[in-house]
Amino acid sequence: MRNFLLLIFLFSISESIIGQNLEGIWMSYNDRIIDKNKGYSSNIEGVIINFDQSEISQILSDTSYQIRINRNESFIKSEFANLNTKYKLYQTDSLEIEIASNTNSVFHPLNLNYPINSTREKIENLIVGDCWRILNDSIKTKFLNNIHPISDRNGKIKILETIWDQSRPLVGNWFIGEIKNNFFLFLTVEDTTERNIYQILSVEKDKIDLIPMQEHHYRLREIKTCM
Repeated sequence: MRNFLLLIFLFSISESIIGQNLEGIWMSYNDRIIDKNKGYSSNIEGVIINFDQSEISQILSDTSYQIRINRNESFIKSEFANLNTKYKLYQTDSLEIEIASNTNSVFHPLNLNYPINSTREKIENLIVGDCWRILNDSIKTKFLNNIHPISDRNGKIKILETIWDQSRPLVGNWFIGEIKNNFFLFLTVEDTTERNIYQILSVEKDKIDLIPMQEHHYRLREIKTCM
């Protein structure tokens, strides 16, 4: 009996150690609102933590910041967004940090086993065009190359036009992020709606295959090119 209890104790310790083994590159998506009765920030996904290099950044930014992590106290500190707060780690597959007020950014380890021998600009050129994609039978979407007003000075965020059930054209936005030659598509039906996030699995001349990571309104698994 004593040996059995000792094994349980050692197992619990090992589980705790494994749970604190933060490594690799994680990205925030499927964020969680703390109190829906209060104001909160939206569409702030795409924050990147590189635990191997102790850096944090935004997927569209070329600037990264050092992070300091106290694993014993589950505390993280960085100049990025003036981080100085505790985090919550759930097993080894998600970590929550309140980066913006009343919003927990939820980080997940990325699978970076889909490198693509291309560039962000080349993939954008395959997606943009004066053609409508029919999605979910009732949603028509057009990816434009026009820079969206919310874009940074590099002009990486583009305009997305959507017609939903014969509605007036809605203006949303889209952009492509890159991490170690793995590419990610971010898009919103309208600027005020939830963001959709996909990892690009492969790029061909006539289509781009996608893996859903965070999805609202669409059920998008591929994008046909306008060629």
